[in-house]
Amino acid sequence: MKTRFLILILVLIAESLFAQAPDTSFKLDFNVKAKRLIGGGFELTNKKLIKEFTIQGKATAKYRIEIKSDSFSIISKFENNKWLCIDTIKHSFYMRDTNDLFIPSFYVEDFNKDGNQDLLCWVLSGMSMVWTMVYLNDPLTETLEKLKNAAENSYHWDNPEYNLKDSTIHCARISSNWELSFNSKYKLVNFTAIPLEKDEIDNTQMDYSGKGSVTRHYVGKNGKWELTKEIKN
Repeated sequence: MKTRFLILILVLIAESLFAQAPDTSFKLDFNVKAKRLIGGGFELTNKKLIKEFTIQGKATAKYRIEIKSDSFSIISKFENNKWLCIDTIKHSFYMRDTNDLFIPSFYVEDFNKDGNQDLLCWVLSGMSMVWTMVYLNDPLTETLEKLKNAAENSYHWDNPEYNLKDSTIHCARISSNWELSFNSKYKLVNFTAIPLEKDEIDNTQMDYSGKGSVTRHYVGKNGKWELTKEIKN
């Protein structure tokens, strides 16, 4: 019940954000029909789940996303009169009680506020976080560049938000009592995310009395996280 409530909050926040700028931001809607399998997972009952869309900006290009199964989708770009696969997205699969697809979800918006639309893909959710893959529109190469989180050696971003004032990306993961929570900040320079600082609360070894929790502070150094402070409870 608690998980469903938190997921509903995330959905309402996302939908309100995109509703504020309907001319430049939109969600790709797939009319997904699926049935839950007894052994786990889902089987897609409508086989052709393809959505074509146009990325606007200094350079305009046509793309499409095809949901191939409950575990992966394919992004393609229309170039030289044919569709060329540019990436395969691995994701989990979650449908709400209303038979509305929640994960994966795909959004077109100007993430880094540079006047070019980008692509954001929700690939995994849990408690109060959504793992997001960010594809930034590079007008020079006229393609979508997948933003890597080199400090975490991952392409997943936890609830990323961009701050135009200082060109930083803020990420946050708020987990349950015996998991890992953190806030982190990165400087976005062109299409590279440079780690700045990270505060982490590690409750993975905490007992029922509250002992065993660890708080850590990191700073970015040479593209990686360097631990500068650790406090054990």
